[in-house]
Amino acid sequence: MEITEVDEPVRTALVVRRVVRMDEVPEFLGEAFGRCAGAAATLHKEIGGAPFAWYHGAPTTSLDVSAGLPVEYLTGELPIGVEAVERPGGRAVTAVHVGPYDTLHDTYEAVESWMEERGLVAGDDAWEEYLTDPVAQPDQSKWETRIVLPLTS
Repeated sequence: MEITEVDEPVRTALVVRRVVRMDEVPEFLGEAFGRCAGAAATLHKEIGGAPFAWYHGAPTTSLDVSAGLPVEYLTGELPIGVEAVERPGGRAVTAVHVGPYDTLHDTYEAVESWMEERGLVAGDDAWEEYLTDPVAQPDQSKWETRIVLPLTS
């Protein structure tokens, strides 16, 4: 696995934000991605990248999460519950996890060790970009998820 420090761009996105229990995350993500895709289609906006889950703060028994889709720019009225946001840019550490979602914690641990060795400190937020569509690729061992941990300045 390659772990790198990058300059992450600011991204405009359509998201649905909610606090959910850990066991509710998969269902919430599916709902949010569908609502954001519908909003993008209604507004005639092209989706500009992979769907993502943006985690606000450290997880406990629940997560504060924004799930959505990047768009190039945004004008027009959004449906209730969908909002336009700017996902922050700046220095970040990234890695691509290959495999099922239930093993993502292994990649997070490797990234955190790599950062610690280099004296890098992550901020409160992180996000995952889902590079593989599970419907198009049912083999979970081939799923790719890009993990992004923004760094404190």
